[in-house]
Amino acid sequence: VLELLPKELRKDVVLRIARMEVLDPRAMEELDRVMESQLGKLEKTPPRKVKGIENAAAILNATNSVLENEVLEALREADQVLGDKVKEKMFVFDNLASLDDKGFQRLIREIATENLTVALKGVDSALADRFFSNMSERAAEILKDDMDAKGPVKLSEVEAAQKQILITAQALADEGEIMLGKASGDYV
Repeated sequence: VLELLPKELRKDVVLRIARMEVLDPRAMEELDRVMESQLGKLEKTPPRKVKGIENAAAILNATNSVLENEVLEALREADQVLGDKVKEKMFVFDNLASLDDKGFQRLIREIATENLTVALKGVDSALADRFFSNMSERAAEILKDDMDAKGPVKLSEVEAAQKQILITAQALADEGEIMLGKASGDYV
């Protein structure tokens, strides 16, 4: 839908979505009236919290790269801090699962072992296995032993390590070394 909107309206729509924190009950009532006329009677909806930044990021993640960059740049021009927050939410650590094996291997070569040891403490086993399967058996075993020896780690430390790895992944993607997410569809 975003792609079908006029270019000058796209920024405004994404900016409004990203700034949305609470859904106004009056807006919901108006929507109810419109929907009721189309579908029938709906119950009154109380105000509810919405995750505007996450929703804007999800919308941009679903668009093609050209549109994504265009809207993100316009968003940053309107509100730099908000634009940066949306960009930060667009690519999260779990998205690394979309990397191909060659991309994983390239990323692993750039990551400090200590960062990887901490970052993998907070992921599901499937993503951790993707990292392990793209390492030599010996390196994977050493990493697993290091993770066990490390013991419990603060969530803030895990998030910081994951963020550092994401920065490295984004830098490699910007250099064309790896393909992140839908970017792989942009090449032939």
